[in-house]
Amino acid sequence: MSADAFGTGSGTGTGVAAGVNRADTGPSILHAEIGPDPCSGRAAACAALSDAAVTFIVVVATTGRSTLPDEAQIVFDDFLEEVNENDPVVSLEVLGLKEFHSMVVEGTAGPSIDITVPIEQWGTVDLPFQAYYGLVQASEIASWYEHHGDRLFSQNLRKSLGNTDVNEGLTATLLNQGQHFWYFNNGITALCQSVKKTPRGGATHAYGDFVVDGVSVVNGAQTVASIHRAAKKSEAALADARVWVRFISLEGCPPDFAIDVTRATNTQNSVENRDFVALDPQQERLRRDMLLSLHKQYSVKRGESAPAEADGCTVEDAIVALACAHDNPYYTVMSKSSVGRLSENTERAPYVNLFNGGTTAYRVWRCVQVMRAVESDLQERRPYLYDRDFAIATHGNRIILQLVFSQLNLPKVSDPQFNWDGELARVHNVTGKVLDALITAIEESYPGNYLAPLFKNTTKCRDLVGQVQQKLSAS
Repeated sequence: MSADAFGTGSGTGTGVAAGVNRADTGPSILHAEIGPDPCSGRAAACAALSDAAVTFIVVVATTGRSTLPDEAQIVFDDFLEEVNENDPVVSLEVLGLKEFHSMVVEGTAGPSIDITVPIEQWGTVDLPFQAYYGLVQASEIASWYEHHGDRLFSQNLRKSLGNTDVNEGLTATLLNQGQHFWYFNNGITALCQSVKKTPRGGATHAYGDFVVDGVSVVNGAQTVASIHRAAKKSEAALADARVWVRFISLEGCPPDFAIDVTRATNTQNSVENRDFVALDPQQERLRRDMLLSLHKQYSVKRGESAPAEADGCTVEDAIVALACAHDNPYYTVMSKSSVGRLSENTERAPYVNLFNGGTTAYRVWRCVQVMRAVESDLQERRPYLYDRDFAIATHGNRIILQLVFSQLNLPKVSDPQFNWDGELARVHNVTGKVLDALITAIEESYPGNYLAPLFKNTTKCRDLVGQVQQKLSAS
């Protein structure tokens, strides 16, 4: 966004407000202008807007200083406060003439990053290539990111991914169990042009200072960024936190060695919440019951082939479907914004409220059927919707699913004798009524709200569910 986008080069409050308003309508304009062609860029844009992990940066480019006037800053602060009401989705970056000049002079990669690192309990590997390893204070690593930002990851496959479930878990561990962080984290691997030990610390391996030139973190970007976020919240909490770090020198290495290290350190199999869910005895019971009672496959472990929709479902399907069928907007919002939290602990809520001794194979399978039917119906409707209506049908799909469940005969969902096919036949009609009522409720109560964060706000979603249910009852 240039200064001209505000209607003035000086960045006055009035001009900025106009520019921000145009930025606000950007997603709606995108939906309207790209058109309904599924082969166009609209599909990719919708996927990004529906991804809870996606974040946006509003870049203000000026020909002056890299700071905004107070009246302009107030407008942006208000904008960020509203759009980031639940999660930090949007951030602001102001680029002035100084920053543009630096980009031209230094190139997009920026200057070499040279640091001096104190390492505790350090060790060394001399052959075939030199490397040093040991413990580094978390506060030291936070300072790297504070001074160099994402340029630390110039040779990494990705930069910081923002507030993902895993990164939030890293930050929470640092703030609450800093002394245990070394045990819980895999550490950081960095490549460098050279690494030399200074005389400080002498010959002891308990402590040493190292001068590291041309450093780039190739594995552990999320760890670095999470440490920085934790330091912003409480630097004192990082006092006892240590991180395992490896510095691999590229001096004397083959030309492709840096690429090989980056590839190898980023191709390990990760462990996800789903892997721990597979240990829950309830999941094995459901897998067995679905096979014996319904002749359906229920995939619980990662690595298992996901069954065709007609043949069964996965535990991930079941988690979302059961969360929306629970008639609790808190669970529904979670299924949209941070689905991993629904299963992060198999011994307490919300997981035990979804999967327990009373959860039958019929309930799981039939709820998944409804979820698929609602999503299929919304996909058919979206090409004929525009602007906010389209966004509501996209971002609000989980709230719509919860409301559809509320209109079906859910108490009979576990009854093998009940004609559930008759309920599925009602889904198309019910989804249309729910969507129309939801659009009306939003335009009446939240006409100026940003839609993506709206559906991540439990309080507002609870209000919308109540309003829509009243409208449906009255009709």
